[in-house]
Amino acid sequence: MCKVCGFADHGHNAAPCTKCTVPLSEMFSEKSLRNEYPARSGEEHQRRCFRWKSLDNAADRDEFFTAFGSRWTEFARLPYFDLVRYTLIDPMHNILQGIAKNQWYAQWIKTKALRASTPKQGRELGMVHKFLETFESPLWAGRLPLRMGEPAGGSLTADEYKLASTVALPMIIPVVWDAFLDASKKEFSKEMKAYRVALKQHKQELLAWQSQHDGDTAGEQSPQKKARLEAAQRPAATKPSRTATSKKRKAELYGEGAMKPNHHWVVHLPDQIRDYAAVYNFWLFLVERLNKTLKNYNNNHHGGGELEVTLMRTFYRECRTRTMVRE
Repeated sequence: MCKVCGFADHGHNAAPCTKCTVPLSEMFSEKSLRNEYPARSGEEHQRRCFRWKSLDNAADRDEFFTAFGSRWTEFARLPYFDLVRYTLIDPMHNILQGIAKNQWYAQWIKTKALRASTPKQGRELGMVHKFLETFESPLWAGRLPLRMGEPAGGSLTADEYKLASTVALPMIIPVVWDAFLDASKKEFSKEMKAYRVALKQHKQELLAWQSQHDGDTAGEQSPQKKARLEAAQRPAATKPSRTATSKKRKAELYGEGAMKPNHHWVVHLPDQIRDYAAVYNFWLFLVERLNKTLKNYNNNHHGGGELEVTLMRTFYRECRTRTMVRE
């Protein structure tokens, strides 16, 4: 999307967002998450695209792109095409495979906030699985893997994240937190006590190391000694994190490092809904389904321009077959 419409990507310091003027350093600030930065102008972006194209020197183009996050796109030739307003943030990728996946997999599964049951003890993920065994949904809504959250359950698709985040998880997760809150608090307290002991021991060892090597300058240290010093300075333990029982917002609960550009981009979704109506009108489920269909076609390893012809012949053959059977 960024390449086609002449924008920089989410790692650009000055223009990480295609919709507003927020800088990268403020991507997760309160002002950013309340969508209070001025909107980008399609006309201004179009002028900058032509300005970038007019530069002959590659170094000048790089410098211009670094400053403004704009580069040439053929769409800039279209007088009726607003590059900012018509460049859409896809809700399917941004919300379902972005925010929902980050919360479920990165913050709950990988950190073991939701733990798998053991033969002797039932735990959070085990309760989720028991719920899924009795959970019924209409055929058009799809279904979730019974071993969701474990390798046996596989990776969830966008459809499955939609069902999980809108129906299944809002019902079961509050029950899970309520059932395991006291046990989680006790375990967290125990881990914090062990962490403080390990941290105190680490500080004592580091002070002893530093007093032993005070006379060494950085230039006189051998690579082996430098490596030992760096190892000694690294924390001996990782500070435990709470499970998701707090009502605070994500940045306060998990730290700003857990925030993703998706958490900023989603604030622009209301404007897109006002422009294009419900998300069903502009999200990419249909396009992704077509991609999946094309990937399943046998292309006989054709290349050099033949691949596209092979795919289209197969696609139209299947369309004609479906039409014939239906009629």
